[in-house]
Amino acid sequence: MEKDLSQKRNLPIILIVVIVILIGIGLVLFFPFNFKNKILGTTLYKIVYYDDGVPGSKYDISVFDNNKIEIVQTSYCSTLDCDSTTTTEKFKYSKSNFENLKTFINNNFSKEQIELHPNELTDKQKEVIQGLLLGENFFEISVEEYKYKIQYSESDNLSYYIYIKNDNSIIVKKVKINDNYDITNVNTYSLNFSQKSKTILTDYVLKELKKDKDKDNVIYKNSLLRKDEINIFNSITKNDESYLNNVENVKLSYTISYEGINCDTPKLYLYSDNSFEYNTFAINESNEQILKSGIYNYDIKKIIDNIDKYKDDNHGSYSIIDENGNEYITYSTNIELEELLSSLNITLKTCLVSNNQ
Repeated sequence: MEKDLSQKRNLPIILIVVIVILIGIGLVLFFPFNFKNKILGTTLYKIVYYDDGVPGSKYDISVFDNNKIEIVQTSYCSTLDCDSTTTTEKFKYSKSNFENLKTFINNNFSKEQIELHPNELTDKQKEVIQGLLLGENFFEISVEEYKYKIQYSESDNLSYYIYIKNDNSIIVKKVKINDNYDITNVNTYSLNFSQKSKTILTDYVLKELKKDKDKDNVIYKNSLLRKDEINIFNSITKNDESYLNNVENVKLSYTISYEGINCDTPKLYLYSDNSFEYNTFAINESNEQILKSGIYNYDIKKIIDNIDKYKDDNHGSYSIIDENGNEYITYSTNIELEELLSSLNITLKTCLVSNNQ
């Protein structure tokens, strides 16, 4: 009897202990989650991106409402007794870049929970997702919309991304890069040039794209600029359209290259002032790579007028592109072309190799 009374007295105590334990478990589960939400904010989008490599990685991308992004990378392992590894990175974007991210997601994907694979994405979408994974600066240069784009690497540590928009406005992003190839700074400015100057830049891009068989509306340039390009890029990098005042004085008349070898070959550039440049690499007194240059006195029209006389000799073809982007194909049997190359002591039938190799 006393034992029963004792058990009845202990029952409320047991119930209280159980309730306290349950509350404690709830607090343990709730507060970390709530604390994380307070730090990162409310989730706007969740993106799961698989890079489809072997063994590959999965990226869980959470976009929060306070300009913060969390990326959890799970790197898979295909060998025996090897565990997957997980790393987490957190970013806080500027207001403008965060708005661009939301606009990109809303314009390209139809829901807040998104699963992506590379083969399902356009080239532009893949570029932006890769930029997102690398960090805010990479995202900024990849998300910018454009009609035409120039990517100009002035040096290993400085690049310019030039975006010509559908409304003919031009935005430039000056990008500083450290020795680890990480972008440390992006400075954005507009080219508030006259309509005439903008037309000069756009016409230049269109001519370059016409010669580019990839047709992706992007041209890539490095510090080895042709003489007709120097003032164009000075106007962009110095944000000074006065450099374009004399751009018409020297025009690129013809570009000649050999296409009979499975490698990049040198190009011969012939200008309207009878000068030429040849993009096999030379070194100047500052130990910088430059284009070889000189003067030619050959009537190039003779080559064009006689092209139809020469047939394929099964040794590969030459391409001749004029200032309007028209391309002419000829062969080693072309006597006039061989006379020109011989007079300049130039060979185009070779692979392009720099002096650093």
